[in-house]
Amino acid sequence: MTTTERRCPVLILIAAAMVLALGLVWGLGSAAASESPTPTLYDGSASPAPGASADAGKVVYRVGWLNEPDNLNPFVGFMTPSYEVWYLTYEPLVGYDYGTLAPTKGPAATGLATDWSVTPDGLTWTFKIRENAKWSDGVPLTARDVAFTYNYIVDNDLSNWTSYTKGIKHATAVDDTTVRFDCSVPKADMLRVYVPIVPEHVWSKVPGKAASVSYPNTPPIVGSGPFTCVEWKKNSFVKLVANRSYWGRAPKIDELYFEYYTNADTMVQDLKAGTIDGASQILDAQYRQLKTEPGIQARTIGTNGFDELAFNCYTGTSRGNPVLKDVKFRQALNWAVDREKICAIAYGGHARPATTVITADYYTDPDWHWRPPAEAQYGFDLEKAKQLLDAAGFKDTNGDGIREDAGKPIELRLWCRAGSTTYQNVERLVAGWFSEIGLKMDVAVMDDGALSSRVIDKVGGKLSPDYDILVWGWYSDLDP
Repeated sequence: MTTTERRCPVLILIAAAMVLALGLVWGLGSAAASESPTPTLYDGSASPAPGASADAGKVVYRVGWLNEPDNLNPFVGFMTPSYEVWYLTYEPLVGYDYGTLAPTKGPAATGLATDWSVTPDGLTWTFKIRENAKWSDGVPLTARDVAFTYNYIVDNDLSNWTSYTKGIKHATAVDDTTVRFDCSVPKADMLRVYVPIVPEHVWSKVPGKAASVSYPNTPPIVGSGPFTCVEWKKNSFVKLVANRSYWGRAPKIDELYFEYYTNADTMVQDLKAGTIDGASQILDAQYRQLKTEPGIQARTIGTNGFDELAFNCYTGTSRGNPVLKDVKFRQALNWAVDREKICAIAYGGHARPATTVITADYYTDPDWHWRPPAEAQYGFDLEKAKQLLDAAGFKDTNGDGIREDAGKPIELRLWCRAGSTTYQNVERLVAGWFSEIGLKMDVAVMDDGALSSRVIDKVGGKLSPDYDILVWGWYSDLDP
């Protein structure tokens, strides 16, 4: 989800046989910097940030980032920058206390719902919707918009959010401020999901099939959040303006720009020159430099998420190397990954090895993170990796240094994002270790669009992923 400051550091997970999960957001950042003090976007208790520039009486704030949205349609996009825009543009049904992650209701409510109840059998949820909410075009936001959004997802199988709507049969607007959800099974996560509520008067005109494939959701976007996305110039910037129809406290920034950079060094130089007011995803060396730069505040940001080494072991029609479907092969490769060195070198010490996809020290009461017993954990042992590959039948029979599968040399494609120097460093380390145990490695970097298209590629209308191994990252959900 969004990057909020936590006591846990960013973590890395190297997990052979990891499958891409629904309900997660692609992309992790490790550090951020801004002109001090850090601005408050829409908290009425704070005044406009001195670091933000004034333009004809407006408070304008510019943030540099190294990625950009893949799609502003919330039923299509899946990369972090897209979610950043959606979080500021659309409101969820239930809001949270971002310090404790607890759902909020009553005067403390931060979402559209101010109260709720559930029947003893857990099958029927009823929510009261705030009366003063409006869409950015001035149209009142009612329970009908909430019911429409959930039914739109369920009825059209809009897969970006179906992991959240699972178990919901139908939503009904009882009146303008009351919405009822009828479930097929007790839905324990009803209060712990983020589904962006969209305006019925806009999206009811969009066929469900188009919503999941072709509808661009071109700005200006009608939303109910504190900001309205009014412009997206690809490979340049996304512009948001304060939503004067917002039900909550008025934003303290009039115009917010997310400016796209292909190079972290250029972004940092612009930050130092005052061309931009903030930057994210800076590298460790830049972070250390900016820590001592007058007038700039630099800090690491703990995230609820993980990075992974993703193997294409899709059991359907896959264009990945078939050896990856062998669990013994993947288990052997796990012993050829030095997680400690990756954290120290590629992440500059701003990460730590992980044992599961749930972040350690993030959740409390209870802490959902699970650590397997020592005897079940993988370590770094290249000789053991070689022995396991030999035992599984993947041997170098002709002495050329490359292991074979069914008489053919094993060659694996290892790819990562061109926009992430961190991932490229991970890629080089992993390729070196895999080469040492007798695998031929084809290493490459790709832009985000090309990389993601390989993962979700289709042949004859059916999923046919065309990759072998990826360095990939995900944010996790509020509720693990």
